[in-house]
Amino acid sequence: MKRTYLSQQDEALRRAQALADARPSHAAVLLAAIADQIGDRRTSHQVFAGDLWLRACSTAVRRVLHGLCEHTANNAVVIALTARPAPRPGETNGEYALRLRAAARSL
Repeated sequence: MKRTYLSQQDEALRRAQALADARPSHAAVLLAAIADQIGDRRTSHQVFAGDLWLRACSTAVRRVLHGLCEHTANNAVVIALTARPAPRPGETNGEYALRLRAAARSL
């Protein structure tokens, strides 16, 4: 069996790709931050769309996406909001936060 040796450039590219694959996307970090915000507020209360969701989103966007270019930030928001699961009837904030974190891990 013939052994193939990678050049230094190939090895550097392989390492860079492995590092990029291991790092979560901005959308995943944003969705996890939203989950943190929702999970920190009255975890036993039922989820309601509206004020809590808007506050959680605005806080997470400021914290996670601050300093990114507009295109990257907008793209992360679109991906995160597309991936977010809809709240289930009777679901608590804590339960919904767990599902948001699971969705973030899948990105």
